[in-house]
Amino acid sequence: MALQGRVDALKAGAKPVITLEHAAEVPPVPDKPEAFSMKAFADSLPPIEQPNYFKVGFFNKKKAEQANGILRAKYEQEVEERAKEIALAKKKSEKAFDEYERACKLREAALDKLRNLEINKLNEKIERLIADDNPLQRTREEAEELEKVYAEEERIARKELERALQIRSDLYSCNVIFSKYRTLPAIASILEYLESGRCEALSGPDGAYNLYESERRADLIITKLDDVLGSLEKIKEGQHLLYSELKKANATLEKVSEQIKLLETNALNAMWGIAKNTASIAERVEEIAIDSAATAEATQSTAEASRASVALAAKNNELLNSLGYLIAFS
Repeated sequence: MALQGRVDALKAGAKPVITLEHAAEVPPVPDKPEAFSMKAFADSLPPIEQPNYFKVGFFNKKKAEQANGILRAKYEQEVEERAKEIALAKKKSEKAFDEYERACKLREAALDKLRNLEINKLNEKIERLIADDNPLQRTREEAEELEKVYAEEERIARKELERALQIRSDLYSCNVIFSKYRTLPAIASILEYLESGRCEALSGPDGAYNLYESERRADLIITKLDDVLGSLEKIKEGQHLLYSELKKANATLEKVSEQIKLLETNALNAMWGIAKNTASIAERVEEIAIDSAATAEATQSTAEASRASVALAAKNNELLNSLGYLIAFS
């Protein structure tokens, strides 16, 4: 049941397990380019001033018309060059989106290949288990297979966590931000000050550090991450950037939680199968009075399967912790 649940999830589009053997075959997630707005791009360029034409009179008609012609030609040339510049920017944006879509298709094709490979392996495993007459052996192999999935998911999560922590360490090593302010609430608030134009520098009387300290002392902002996580609505107005980032993190954690619940369900199904199979063997022992050697073997198999299920639960907790830290580290 657990293996079939994994097959159904893969067919529904779940991400396949990317093993080290096939990691190089999967392209990284591409960065999505910003949408191009012709009006916004045109507004960002310096305006083209209308020519100040010479007034044509009776005595200066020829010279004035000649000078006006030069001004008009220059203006029309500027308008034409501006149109070419906008068209070129639009073309570059379209090319960037085409490359992004192509990269997405290449990644999805690679994932589909691994997804089909995993489905085929699981189906072969299911067929072997169905053909096996030993119910405890079947349950034990299902538990071992699930344990491998847990271990691989945990390895990937820990690798992502290590990569994220290394990136953070590399950024902080540049010593742009003073060590006291290297927390998620402080970084988000200082960035919001700079982007909104409330501050133009980090240090100084009118700097971001000073404003942050002033608002902290006045209790206008929340600076402890534990307090922030329990007061999202409270920081919505005063710390909008921090609120937005934590909402994104919560959405990601909800997706992760759904995947964890699916794996938990599969593990519980496996343990339920062990309990049913154990009861079935006990009934057979009473009915046909199998010899002591067979009874000992059944007992040993049950214990091994139980240990595998306990290991699955432990792996699940570790995976949840790893994924949680990846999203919510400070």
